[in-house]
Amino acid sequence: MILSWVHNQEKNVLECKITDKLHYVAHAGGRRIKKYVNDVKVAVFTDKEHDDSWEKEKHWLSEHYSDVVGKYEPIPLELEVEQHIWKVENNWDDSAFPLFGVGKHKEYLDRLQRPASVQTGKDMVTVLQNHNVRLMIEMDKNREYWQRPYCLTQETFYNVQPCCVFPDNPGRKKLSKEEAEHLIKTYSK
Repeated sequence: MILSWVHNQEKNVLECKITDKLHYVAHAGGRRIKKYVNDVKVAVFTDKEHDDSWEKEKHWLSEHYSDVVGKYEPIPLELEVEQHIWKVENNWDDSAFPLFGVGKHKEYLDRLQRPASVQTGKDMVTVLQNHNVRLMIEMDKNREYWQRPYCLTQETFYNVQPCCVFPDNPGRKKLSKEEAEHLIKTYSK
């Protein structure tokens, strides 16, 4: 099951529309998720310990909307030894164990059911990456330019959307063609 979350930068929330009547809004990178039916909030899910309500909700989504989101297939191996055996048997070279399932291109799915490629920015082409000036410019399939901000704490570029590690992640900033081309010309040396 893959959920398509869109980062609303103005509100710093993630939004996932399932149907015209059902959608979710995630706050703080998914630490709190609100469910809306006909624009009325009907449930709140948290990431607090021993709260498996979001996990149950994903099973419910899979049962009722698999034609829209796909089938939820978590990998219920909790012991490190079991996970290691699974990684070897499945030739899994990603360092993170995919508890929440594996996407169609053999990628890790996070707690919000986002593929790793969406989170790490492989959904766009990197046009410029300059660590010295902390500048990354990417281009989407429509040939629009985007800048990914740099995280000083981690000394790397942010993931694309907020997550539990970076709940205040600012997300990509759209650049004009002129601005992007100027930055590329200036810093691609």
